[in-house]
Amino acid sequence: MGARRNQNKPFITKILWPMAVHRYRHMQVIYDVDPGEEPAVFISNHAKIDGPAGITTRFNRPHYCWTIGASLEKVSARSYMFHDVFLGNSRAIKWPFRALSRVLAPHMAAMLSHENVIAVYHDSRSFSAFRESVEKLQAGNDIVIFGESPKPYSDYINELQDGFLLLGPQYYKKTGKCIRFFPVYVCRKNNEIHVGKPISYDPGLSLSAQRETIRTHLESEITRVAQSMKPHKPIHFMDKRWYKAYGQYENDFSGYWRMIDEEAKKRFGSKKRSEHE
Repeated sequence: MGARRNQNKPFITKILWPMAVHRYRHMQVIYDVDPGEEPAVFISNHAKIDGPAGITTRFNRPHYCWTIGASLEKVSARSYMFHDVFLGNSRAIKWPFRALSRVLAPHMAAMLSHENVIAVYHDSRSFSAFRESVEKLQAGNDIVIFGESPKPYSDYINELQDGFLLLGPQYYKKTGKCIRFFPVYVCRKNNEIHVGKPISYDPGLSLSAQRETIRTHLESEITRVAQSMKPHKPIHFMDKRWYKAYGQYENDFSGYWRMIDEEAKKRFGSKKRSEHE
C-alpha cells in the first residue's frame, strides 16, 4: 500500500479509516500482467465509493490518486458535497442537504487532504496536476485515476475522459521512458481489484494519433475483465438521479465541475479568500 500521511490525522480519519479497512479487508488485487517495479498509471472504474476506498485500502503499490480539487478545500467542498454527493438539484427540498454539506464538507476535505492525493482542476490549474504526477512517477509512485465520464460505454464502465493521456508525452520528455496505462476494474461484490492488460504510450506517434487507441483499449479491457468475473450487478459511476438533475452536463463534464466551482465562489467567495489570507 502507498505511503500515508500519519501525522496530524483529522479525527474523522481516525474513525473512518479502520471502518474502511474492515469493509474492504477481503478484497484481493489480481494482475493479468505483472506490472514489475516501473511506475505506471492505473485507470479505474469509480463504482461510487468502492473504487477510491478499495484501492486506497488494498492496492499494494505506492501510489497517488487524482482527486477533484473542489473536494479538498473546506469551502468549495460544500458545493461539491451538495451537488456530487447529495445530488442536491434532484431534491425537492434542498435546504437540509445544504445544511448537511456545510457541516460535513470541511471534515471530508480535511480527511481527503491527508491522503496521498493529487488535486485535479478543470481550468488553468490542471497543469499543476500533470507536473506533480510526473514528479511522483519519477519518484517511483504509481498514479491512480478514476477517469469515467457520465457517458455510458458498456454495462460496466462509462466512456473515459482522456485528458490524463498527456502524462504519456510529459513523462517521456522527462525520463525517456514510455509510461504504461493499466485498466482496473473494482468489484466489491466479488472482492476483486482486477488489473487488466496494459497499453503503452508510443513516442513515435503524436498523442492525437494514439489517443483513441489507448482510450478504447482501456475501456474494452475494463469491460472484458468485468465480464470475466462471477456474474454481478455493476455499480455505475453516476446515479440515475444525476442524469435527471444534471443531464445537461452529460456531454460537458468539465462544465459540471466549473458550475460547482462557480457556485462555491458565489456563495462562499469572501470566506474562501479569508481562509487563504
